[in-house]
Amino acid sequence: MEEKNTEVNEESFENEKVNEEPVKEEKQEEASQQVEQPEETAKPKRKLFQLPKLFKNKVLVFVLISVLTLIGGVILFLIDDSNAFRGKLGIKDADVAWLRKIFNFDVSIITWLLFAIITGAIFFTVFTIFFRKSIKEGVENKRKKKTGQSFSEKGSKIYDVVYWIIFAVVIGAIVAGIAMMFASAGDGFAQRFNAYGAGGFGTALLSFLGTFGLLLLGVAIIPLGVLALYLLYKLIVLLFGGVAGGIAKSVMASSNFQETYAAAQAASSKIRSEMKDTGLNGGNGGSGSGPTSKLGQSSYEGILFPALDAIDQKYAALEAQEAPELIEVEVEEIKQPEEKKPVINKKQDLSTLVDEFQQFLVADEKLYYSKNVLRTFIAGMAASRLLLLEGLSGTGKSCLPRKFRDFTEGKATFLQVQATWRDRTDIIGYFSDLTGYYKETELLKSIYDSLYNPDEINLIVLDEMNISRAEYYFADFLSIYEYPSSDWKVQLMQVSKGMQLPKKIDGGAIQIPTNVWFVGTINVDDSTFTVTDKVYDRAIVINFNAINEPFEVDYKRKLEPFGYEALNEFFESCQSNPRLGLNKDDRHNLFELLSFLDETFEIKVGNRIFNQIDNFVPVFVGLHGDKFDAIDMMVSAKIFRKLDLVFMMDMADSLIKLQRFLNAHFGKGKLPKCEAKINSLLRKYQ
Repeated sequence: MEEKNTEVNEESFENEKVNEEPVKEEKQEEASQQVEQPEETAKPKRKLFQLPKLFKNKVLVFVLISVLTLIGGVILFLIDDSNAFRGKLGIKDADVAWLRKIFNFDVSIITWLLFAIITGAIFFTVFTIFFRKSIKEGVENKRKKKTGQSFSEKGSKIYDVVYWIIFAVVIGAIVAGIAMMFASAGDGFAQRFNAYGAGGFGTALLSFLGTFGLLLLGVAIIPLGVLALYLLYKLIVLLFGGVAGGIAKSVMASSNFQETYAAAQAASSKIRSEMKDTGLNGGNGGSGSGPTSKLGQSSYEGILFPALDAIDQKYAALEAQEAPELIEVEVEEIKQPEEKKPVINKKQDLSTLVDEFQQFLVADEKLYYSKNVLRTFIAGMAASRLLLLEGLSGTGKSCLPRKFRDFTEGKATFLQVQATWRDRTDIIGYFSDLTGYYKETELLKSIYDSLYNPDEINLIVLDEMNISRAEYYFADFLSIYEYPSSDWKVQLMQVSKGMQLPKKIDGGAIQIPTNVWFVGTINVDDSTFTVTDKVYDRAIVINFNAINEPFEVDYKRKLEPFGYEALNEFFESCQSNPRLGLNKDDRHNLFELLSFLDETFEIKVGNRIFNQIDNFVPVFVGLHGDKFDAIDMMVSAKIFRKLDLVFMMDMADSLIKLQRFLNAHFGKGKLPKCEAKINSLLRKYQ
């Protein structure tokens, strides 16, 4: 029965894989329709009345409750006739006669007990409501420092349930204590405390209710008084604003102001006209000496993309094998026209790529990477457009893409991620209404240049990628790589009729070429954010957790520099070779493993990870690697990583069962990285 279910799951996986492309195309069409026809943003409803932020201040609320509690305690102290300490302070009944007229009740020990219990309950409730999230964050931070992981969704729910159970127990105990006092009133409870105060339980209760009424009156009067002062302040500001606005209107209506304003407008128009005549603003009029007139560009408020237009002009000059003076003026600010690199499309055997790359690293820079790390890096390029190099600082995460650029004679663009990056504009730029230009970023210019060099391997390195939240500023690229390569487009801006865009910007969108990869370096420390599953699931993760020992190599390079076309042909040849990829037994064991993880740990894995494994393993093996090492790399980094987010009461027993499952299905010692992950978790829970 289990074998039949496994076959059905495998068949459904294949069907979903085949039908994946049309579904993605439909999603992309919907996304493009949304871009072309943006919906009007709904205006938020304005509340008729809203309390000032002052009343949401936690400190203010606690101070207010404390003051009112103190007032209530002082009142009880003053009207307590049996309080000997009051007499020692020299306070006589005549001194508090005015207060007695308001609270004409006897105060006993029961009154004080009720006052203490109820005020304590109020303080506990307010503290719980205000600081529940802060306490939870503190507990979560301690857990993160200890284990390196935050609460999972299930663990967070368990914490909330336990927290509110404790709250209910405390409040229940308070209510039960008050109820016992009421229940014991007729059985001599009041008589046992009669020696310490006058009157019975009923009198004490009335006295307490009278005091509590005064507290309620204070609660009503004090905030209303503050609110009245706030409204008075707003009224004064409104009156002064109206007076200032009237004065401004009268000044603007005066003849002197109108004459000055008209003169300024005329001077501005004259300067703008002179700039167009000299070509400084990219206009199509005047003498024709502007930087875009010869290329046939017509201006819409000038050049929108100065750097991208300069790239167009540079390659236009290279194609014409000339560098006109009018182009040199524009390009000089960026770079003089360079000789175009020859496209290298020689077919050669890249199966020795890792061996020769390792030799190159040792001989050139004395960098010592293991072959499996290099295989994972290159095979990862075949499985995903995003590679994450994660681990300790100083272990060579940034050096690896730089040296791969040197080895292939390709291109690498390094961007230092900033903590202030919050959205897409931080990496692809935005159109500024103030300047009339699109603010182009280094990433945008690097991608645009790659459109002119389709055979040049381009690695865009996002250094310290998790110093800000990657799913915010990198969201567009995480989404587009779910679609076919023809739909890898990022919308830069909405275009209007008459806008003159760069040559390779179509409808305000830029096509991301297939010869571009993103490499993110990730440091794990207190100054960075935790990378979310959304990012991890779409990337190939390589861990740098140790420094490799030096070793000697005999450097004899045979490979010539190669480009994207040769590398892509090698990837496709490996992936089409059935001897290099997963066989039927491998797939069956992986499906069984996923079923076990789902049933035992509630860890679910989608088809995306299986597609990555299918593309990764044959290339890894084609680079003279071991198939089980490839499976071990992917399963440990993509699937077993999710075990850090699981919290279970019988976690140790479940991990032991998982260890036995791996030994039975894959063989003992076949997946060392997965076994090491299990052992590290066992040390934590045992």
